[in-house]
Amino acid sequence: MIGRPLLRQQTYRWTLNCLFSSERDMNPHAPNRDYFGREREASAFEKAEEASAPWWLRAFATKTRRRMDLYRFHPKYFTISKFKAWLAKHERNMDIMGQAYVPERHKVLGSDLATAHFIVYRGGKVKFAGRDDWIVLDEKTKLCEELPVRFTRGWYVEALDVSGTGLRYEGLVNLVSLKKLKWLSLKDCEHVDNWFLDRLSGEVGETVEYLDLSGCTQLTEEILSCMYRFKNLKELDLTGIPTTSSFELGCLLLEDAIPGLKIKGVEYRSLPMESEQKSLNI
Repeated sequence: MIGRPLLRQQTYRWTLNCLFSSERDMNPHAPNRDYFGREREASAFEKAEEASAPWWLRAFATKTRRRMDLYRFHPKYFTISKFKAWLAKHERNMDIMGQAYVPERHKVLGSDLATAHFIVYRGGKVKFAGRDDWIVLDEKTKLCEELPVRFTRGWYVEALDVSGTGLRYEGLVNLVSLKKLKWLSLKDCEHVDNWFLDRLSGEVGETVEYLDLSGCTQLTEEILSCMYRFKNLKELDLTGIPTTSSFELGCLLLEDAIPGLKIKGVEYRSLPMESEQKSLNI
């Protein structure tokens, strides 16, 4: 006795044979080669589609159904490169959220201690006025017991070392009201660009005397337009920044505009020699 699933399958095939076979009209007992040929082609197409699908989508397939419905009908075309791009964008958004301004932190700690907590717990170093030691995060416990957890008078940030950290433009909102900050290092910070420095100059430009921007390759000659805000700047390190003749000339003008400023990392090779300057009446 034929079971119901098998009977249903045979009935389905017989109906298709009757509908799509021209040979069936002439000879009802002849096999429908057209239908079975299309079935084999569809099976081959399914196998080819399965082979071209990413390996991480093949995990959704079953033994009885090899075709990836998730892969076929999803509105986006999934590839490894697009998945990596989505993952990078997601990590960037999470990083920006992690550097957001927290009002409660500044209310409890004050501006200086809140900035110290923000920098130290992101891999930076902090030095306070009247203290010789740098405060860093303990690598074992991932804590910093040296920093007060409540507002304490006399704790004023004097130096910040943010070298090699992931500080972003959005995180500069945490560096506010630092009236004693004199030393700042942003060496090898990958997210430091012209917009970053423009906002930084508005936050700490009046007090900083030493600024290290070496290794910040995203900076261009346009940063010179905002450097005038660092009124008390004594030393500026621009090592590793791509230079042009106009950039070198701008550095010379900046040294004249800010008394006592010394710029490191600019060799002024593109500028004309003294003999050429005389001929050009410079």
